[in-house]
Amino acid sequence: KTLSPVTDITTRLLSDDVGVCNALKDADIIATTTNACNPLFPGEWPKQGCHINGVGSYTPLMSEVDDELVKRCEVIIDTKEALEVGDLSCMKGDDAHQNCIGLIGDIISGDLVVG
Repeated sequence: KTLSPVTDITTRLLSDDVGVCNALKDADIIATTTNACNPLFPGEWPKQGCHINGVGSYTPLMSEVDDELVKRCEVIIDTKEALEVGDLSCMKGDDAHQNCIGLIGDIISGDLVVG
């Protein structure tokens, strides 16, 4: 199978609120890969069904997306410890894990089926 090159990648400066908002409302995939300590944008901006790949918030003080966005997502994690830090720390508590689907390794190995 031949793969086609990706030609429609959009980047925006975070200081361009209108541009960022418009880009996020249309985006199918959002990748956040920063060392930010505050959410990069309001959680209501991304459209429902958008895939968000958040990889930058790996300490308790870091955050790329806000709690509102995390709570409306289906979350797949790389380690159980991921729920204790950064963006996912809002999922602490007995009922807070309800939108956590499971570990990505379990999905890749076939031990967990999603969809």
